[in-house]
Amino acid sequence: MTNSPSTINEETAWNILQKYTKDCLEIDSFTLIVLYATGSLPGGYYRPDQSDIDAVLIIGNGSEHIWGNSEEPNKSLKELNRCYLERYKIPKDFGPFPLQERELFPPYNPKDDVLTLEIARLKLQGKPVYGEFDLDAVPMPTAKDFLIGAQHFEAWWRDEFSKTTPLEVMSPTACVNTNLMHLSRFLRIKKGIIEFNKRKVVSTYLDNEPPFVNNEAFCLVEASLESQNSKQGAKLLGSYVGELRQR
Repeated sequence: MTNSPSTINEETAWNILQKYTKDCLEIDSFTLIVLYATGSLPGGYYRPDQSDIDAVLIIGNGSEHIWGNSEEPNKSLKELNRCYLERYKIPKDFGPFPLQERELFPPYNPKDDVLTLEIARLKLQGKPVYGEFDLDAVPMPTAKDFLIGAQHFEAWWRDEFSKTTPLEVMSPTACVNTNLMHLSRFLRIKKGIIEFNKRKVVSTYLDNEPPFVNNEAFCLVEASLESQNSKQGAKLLGSYVGELRQR
């Protein structure tokens, strides 16, 4: 089967990142150290017209005024990301974000609940599109580091997110991703297993002495990943999210 002209296959996705790198260098070529592709594209499980395109910019220390930070890229970078998302009609999202070089090393910012996960993603999946960096010198975050991030995320969920977005109104996609987040978290913290491929999370979880199992919810999660999920499953998935959060 040949791809349609609009299909973003792997070659097209890499070309998009090459073009994006050139535009980033136009923003500032002095503080951009390296741009890494992360996620499904370098991870070997990219799906044309289904996967998003992820990347991380490692930038020189003290250059937040140029790039922003991992939680809030600056206006120029956000606008560039938006333009690429719309121009190439990238599925789901196009959200490259900056990390200062010093953020790659402990002690980590305890308030940045995704930082350690992104560092692990960089070390295990990262493929440079531009520049060079010794990722071997960057330590892998520990189970304790992942736990601290999870605790801060749960505090945010309890104190902020849940007050405006109760489980009952979460979309099926949000419920699926939240279920997978909890299962992945268990694997990282309790088993030392880091799995980024969403389609492998459920099976890996079931293979590693899972503390809690809901086969009906798992079937809905896996069906959703194959674009077969419907709104009818949202209530069950939302309920399962609530059960997982209590554990």
